Amino acid sequence: MLGYYFILTVVMSGMMILLKNRTFNLVAILLFALVQAGVTVYANLNFDTTDAMFFRYDSLGILLTGVLAALTPITFYHSYLYLKRYSPALSQQSIYWAALIVLIASMTGAYFAENVALLWVCVEVTTLCVTVLVFHSRSKTSLEASWKYLFISSVGVAIAFMGILFLTAVSVESGPKSLDFTDLVHNSQSMNSTWLKIAFLLVLAGFSIKLSIFPLFAAAIDAKTIAPSPVNALMSSALINVGFVGIFRF
Repeated sequence: MLGYYFILTVVMSGMMILLKNRTFNLVAILLFALVQAGVTVYANLNFDTTDAMFFRYDSLGILLTGVLAALTPITFYHSYLYLKRYSPALSQQSIYWAALIVLIASMTGAYFAENVALLWVCVEVTTLCVTVLVFHSRSKTSLEASWKYLFISSVGVAIAFMGILFLTAVSVESGPKSLDFTDLVHNSQSMNSTWLKIAFLLVLAGFSIKLSIFPLFAAAIDAKTIAPSPVNALMSSALINVGFVGIFRF
């Protein structure tokens, strides 16, 4: 299910950017909102099962995806009003919609990610999408805010990646080769606790950019101020949940 979901997201976002057609954009976002709701229902019906090898429908992922599914049509509606009011070029609107649906899809992937490395990839994709959305107005202030967010977020994600490397080294020493959270938790008692704590501190510091907590919360301040209001709302709700999921699973 999620494999087809991500393929559909990539195809739709790519066609939005290429076609630059207002009617297609509206049809695509309506379809995506329905698909997002369908993913939530499918996850509920397939609780605690694995999908596409690296995703698992656990209770936390289902809860947060349900919240995201409820926020998606609201965000789309207010984005439509925002774009209608400020009437940017059609190419800018297409890029906005494409980045927004990829952001929602990457957050969904982060919620259900069973593999540590895949979770990291999804978090990095959210950084790129938010950067594009913050720069939507193409002004000097939006450029400054988006560049600041991209730079500090990339530093944070790099710090989190260092934590993942520490975790990988510890897990290999203890025997298991898989980086799935289920396997890591099952074999955690045989791992070196000191290195695990160091890995957690690095992940906590790195993902703090998404959770908007110390030490990397500062980057989101300018980004939320400059970003379109629907994007600001999504960053203050569903995107914070992404940071929580990453830290909570570790």
